[in-house]
Amino acid sequence: MDLSTPVTMLASMQGLSYLIVLLLCMIEGPIFTLASSFAASLGLFNPFIIYVIALLGNFIPDVIYYWIGRLSGRKKLRSYIEKILTQKRIEKIEHLLHTHTWKTMVVIKIVPIFSVPGLLLAGYTKVPFRKYLACTCSVDLPFIAFLVVLGYYSGSAFIIVSENLGYGQLFLALFILLMIGLWFLVKFILQKESKKIEKI
Repeated sequence: MDLSTPVTMLASMQGLSYLIVLLLCMIEGPIFTLASSFAASLGLFNPFIIYVIALLGNFIPDVIYYWIGRLSGRKKLRSYIEKILTQKRIEKIEHLLHTHTWKTMVVIKIVPIFSVPGLLLAGYTKVPFRKYLACTCSVDLPFIAFLVVLGYYSGSAFIIVSENLGYGQLFLALFILLMIGLWFLVKFILQKESKKIEKI
């Protein structure tokens, strides 16, 4: 089975590949977690290391957003967040971050439109840092594990199919396009639904 085109490009950068995966996961975590887990099933990465890297790729931006929110001035932070959320919604999130921290953080992590402003507000409203980390990790640990398992076993299934039917490169390209398409479809649906929530 010849998988030379997109896959071995990663192998050729093996020395820096894990660092590259980390940077990509910090930018767009889920899709690159799936992609790198898929590559791990082809023997290019260690899936356990990918899991740790994907966690770091989510953890590092969360910490950065928290401290930006905590150290930023009220006016600058508000002017940015008000471009995304209504004043009423901002006040509601600020209230919920202290009365129902755990549930609110889960929603912030899952719903796209709330993620960045919500994490900034968590820092701004001085949610205890340890509690903040515990909340974000409680979401990231199982979610990243799910993505790694999905990507890894999708790659294993791809190998079986391509070996039996041939056309390895074609199947790989189609699979990658399908995964990317599905991710952006899910993201589009979540963003559409989150806009409805934001208006409540």
